[in-house]
Parts: sequence; C-alpha cells; structure tokens
Amino acid sequence: MPPTGVGRLRAADIPARFARRHGFALVETTRHSQLALPLPDGAAAWRAEAERAAGGGYRLVQWRHHTPEEWLHAIAVLQGRMSTDAPTGGLDLREEAWDAQRVRETDEQITRTGDGYVLTAAEHVPTGELAAFSQIMVPAHRAAVAFQYNTLVRADHRGRRLGQLVKAASLELLVAAAPHVRRVHTWNAGENAYMLAINERLGFARASTERVWQARVG
Repeated sequence: MPPTGVGRLRAADIPARFARRHGFALVETTRHSQLALPLPDGAAAWRAEAERAAGGGYRLVQWRHHTPEEWLHAIAVLQGRMSTDAPTGGLDLREEAWDAQRVRETDEQITRTGDGYVLTAAEHVPTGELAAFSQIMVPAHRAAVAFQYNTLVRADHRGRRLGQLVKAASLELLVAAAPHVRRVHTWNAGENAYMLAINERLGFARASTERVWQARVG
C-alpha cells in the first residue's frame, strides 16, 4: 500500500516483486481515464454550472499553441506550482523553475514538432492574476487522440469550481479547434479526489491504473 492509502497491490505481483527486490518502494497510484468525443449534448451545462459557482469575480482567457505576451509570467507561475501544489504522494520532487522564457521555449518546441495545444485560464478580475488553468495537448502523429496536460487551481482560489470551469471550457475549445479528435486521455494521482470528481462529472471513465515506484540513492 502506498503512503497515500490508495491503490493496494498484491505483494506477489511479479513487477512489484522485481521493484522491491531492487530497492524501490510503491509511493503512489495514478488513475488513467478516458473521455470519448464528441461531447454529449448536455456538455454546455458543465461550464454553466461552474460559472455560477465561481461568481462574477473571474474571467476566462483562452489561446492555442502560443502564450500571449501578457500572460507569459502568470503561466510560468502556475506551471511552477504544478510541482509543489499537485498531489505527489510519497514522491521526493523538487520545485521546478519556470519563467517567461521557459514558457516561450516550450511553446516553440511544441509547434516545431507539429503538435499543438489549447489552453484555458481563469483570471481573477480584481487582481488581474491567473487563478487556474487547464491545457490539452494535440499531438500531430495521433490525429484521433488528445492528452489532458496540467490543470491547476491556486490554493487561495479553491472551492469555487474553477477546476471544472477551466477543464470544461478547454474541452469546448478542443472540439472547436480539433474536431478530428475522438478521445482525450488524462492521468491523476489516486488521492486527488477533487480532480477525479471533476473528471467523472465531465464524463471521463477509468481506463487503467498505473503505479509509481521510487528508489532513494546516495
């Protein structure tokens, strides 16, 4: 059992025996879920429901492939917080360093390969800061598939359905921008009950369970 308490694994499992024999410990389980597209007829209600819960203090901003200059720093802050604010179980992770230049370079690397993405962020209108974001990647080499990448709501803005809001709006943008996509894959920490509940509300179904092992060296 990982320290999260989610995802018991039989000790006799062959990969588990191999990992433990080589000094690895089970530290987390990850749920892989899949959403079939096109979106159901009632999908617009997901966004409307979240907008009512968020209230009038937030405004959605969206873009594709390239981050507007005015949002480079704000997205860098949110990307950096993914390494500290998202559930990581027993993983020993260090905070990632993000700045505007790294966001630019990442966008350039994505587009050079022919891939793309859609992104929705929620601006906190009184402060002008981004409170949440959700990004979906669209690979060039797999036309029917998209991958839900980072989704984050800042800790000081949680409890307002912003996660559901930015994810629902990103799915709408994906369908409009890439109508050839037929399924979206996403991965979430097994203990991330809040995000898993959002995914289930949006129609994602469990596809598999992955396990994360870690060995300490030195």
